[in-house]
Amino acid sequence: MGQINNKRIVIIGDIHGCYLELKSLLKKIGWTEETKEDFRIITAGDLVDRGPDSLGVVRFMREQGFESVRGNHDDRYVKYHDTLLWHENNPGNPKPTWTKHQPERVEILSGLSHEDIEWIRALPTVIYIDEYRTVLVHAGFMPGIEISKQPENTKMHIRFLYPNKQSAFLDKKNGFSQPQGSYFWAEDYQDDWHVVYGHHVWDLDDIKIHTSPRGFSAYGIDTGACYGGFLTGLELSKDGNHIIHQVESSMPREERNKCQ
Repeated sequence: MGQINNKRIVIIGDIHGCYLELKSLLKKIGWTEETKEDFRIITAGDLVDRGPDSLGVVRFMREQGFESVRGNHDDRYVKYHDTLLWHENNPGNPKPTWTKHQPERVEILSGLSHEDIEWIRALPTVIYIDEYRTVLVHAGFMPGIEISKQPENTKMHIRFLYPNKQSAFLDKKNGFSQPQGSYFWAEDYQDDWHVVYGHHVWDLDDIKIHTSPRGFSAYGIDTGACYGGFLTGLELSKDGNHIIHQVESSMPREERNKCQ
């Protein structure tokens, strides 16, 4: 039951600053200071933004040595840091507009230490879990391209594609919905690894599973903790009957079409 080399492998969906939910989920699966050597905890990225305690999540992850792929929101703070550093070294240039219009992000960035930023920068965009023929990515993959050759930006951002394989961005005019005439990347996934990903909230209660004609499945495990859904952990099992662990969010529950 999720045991390889005496470790239970649990992959946790997008945390987005929901530190209390992270601690609750760990407690639910039996992770403690005394039992933590029995676990391999990995997260699907997007540790920061939206929830109430991004800094607490990052520092706890670092302290415990948890693994994570880098999400688009995590990557954003590396870019914010680098941009402001450039402006410090090149005075006279106007600062980016987000520094005025998004005070919550300024607050998070100012609270992240140099060590925090460098830890985020070093997070990989893919983690292979060879024992289960499973790969973890934040967003997904472009069909028809080997995993090892996928662009970094694709792995952190992809959702929908048009039939010509061009990216289809969320339709902001219609509640950030799926663009007309597009399909989700996992519907055309062709590689021979199972995939676990976050990034896209299919539902506030349940995970989403796409299975390819070749028998490999893509598990979408972001169940919108920061939107009042659940924080989900997927415990890998050799027989493929993976175990779903969930804790309900303390955040206000939002409408489904806003959860992107």
